[in-house]
Amino acid sequence: MAGTGSGSKTTQYKTLFLISIALGTLLNPLNSSMISIAIPRLQAAFHLDFTVVSWIISSFYLTSAIAQPVMGKVADQIGRKRVFLIGLLLVAASSLIAPWAPTFGWLITLRMVQAVGSGAIYPAGMGMVRHHIVKGQAKALAFLAIFSSASAAFGPTIGGLLIHTRLAILLVKQPQLTTGYYHIRHRLCFL
Repeated sequence: MAGTGSGSKTTQYKTLFLISIALGTLLNPLNSSMISIAIPRLQAAFHLDFTVVSWIISSFYLTSAIAQPVMGKVADQIGRKRVFLIGLLLVAASSLIAPWAPTFGWLITLRMVQAVGSGAIYPAGMGMVRHHIVKGQAKALAFLAIFSSASAAFGPTIGGLLIHTRLAILLVKQPQLTTGYYHIRHRLCFL
């Protein structure tokens, strides 16, 4: 009987670990797909044409494309958990500040900080899964891939529902950030 309780606790930690990582890794595709719905509102708010406002998406993609491999290497050198948590904090801080960006330039800069943060979360999260989950690793990585794909698919819908306020579309990520940070930092001490 004692072995059953230990196995159950291990399964519970594994599940909690995967969900915490998934909540972090969903931020990159969610960030990139959700903001596209806000383009017309951002055009009106900042009195800019589409070509200029589209940089809100392009800057995120470009920064993310550069950040992911670089932050993956940094995670290998200084620790995946540390980089994952720093990434969560960067996304959280920039998401909290972005709704009050005084200019479009500031908003672009904060979106780039979000891209660096989410670009750190993804490779660090994948690395933690590969390192800590040996049995059933393919299923765990598939779970994360499905979670990320689903968040990209639901991003425009979520963005559409939240479009009425710039504040809501930028703050929608806070529950995932808080939950992921709490579980990785405090509850999952085995990392």
